[in-house]
Amino acid sequence: MKSSFFSTLCGFAFLTILMTGCQKEELITNDKLEVRASACTPSTPSWTNTNACTGTNVTVTFCNGQAIDCGHTQIQWWNGTEWVQVAMGSPSGGCLSYTIPAAQTGSYQFRAKWNSTGSPTSCPGCNIQFNDVPVFVVNVAPCDDCEIEGNTFTGTADAGSCDGTRGATYVVGSVDGLGYVKVQGGLTNFTGANAQVHINGTLVVFNSTSSDGWLTGVVDSYTVGQRTPGGSTNRNIRVTGPLGACGTLTIHALWSSSNNGGTITGQWSAKDTAGLDVAPPVADLTCAP
Repeated sequence: MKSSFFSTLCGFAFLTILMTGCQKEELITNDKLEVRASACTPSTPSWTNTNACTGTNVTVTFCNGQAIDCGHTQIQWWNGTEWVQVAMGSPSGGCLSYTIPAAQTGSYQFRAKWNSTGSPTSCPGCNIQFNDVPVFVVNVAPCDDCEIEGNTFTGTADAGSCDGTRGATYVVGSVDGLGYVKVQGGLTNFTGANAQVHINGTLVVFNSTSSDGWLTGVVDSYTVGQRTPGGSTNRNIRVTGPLGACGTLTIHALWSSSNNGGTITGQWSAKDTAGLDVAPPVADLTCAP
């Protein structure tokens, strides 16, 4: 009797171990426990960061290696005492970013994890835990090789702009970068078509109209607008977008005019999100022979 009981107990124990060894994932739905095998696709996660210059906004990006818009990512920063969550959500193209505002000199440590299940949809990839990827370290230091001091804004008339072809160039520069800048001003005495506008050497294609009535085109991260104010023969030009650390934004406009000589532009300004000048405005330009 004892032998029979011992055999039955051993058999039950073996069956329990066997079932546990085969179990890959438990899913509870409608108060029922389902047992199913799980399969996932391994990936190679990675970290990147933008230029880590003191005083600039430095962006760190974690990519799960899946390049798909699903699952759930968390990014945490070590504050010297504990890990603090700074970004979380569904990745875009497999990536999620966090920006250190006005980063100070020093080392910043980050870690990340990604779950293949989560809003809005689930993914076939294998989960990535905090310990699966080495801690990412960003060393922020002064960028002494930048020749720009503070924020700058200049404007010059093209040589030969006193005849029927007018041209002007405006340049915004910033040592620390600008999260947003709006450059705006006027061009005078048009004959014929709108101005040709180049942004950092690339011709703007004006192919849409904004809600406030500007002809609009996009070059890289800049939105460029052009309009005719009040039925005049003048044009207004508007350029908005971010400017990186130790970066420059160059705007070149070219247009035709029958009014030879004299003033060829109105005043131009470069402003931040609060409408404050990032540098002194550029006064009216006079044509250059």
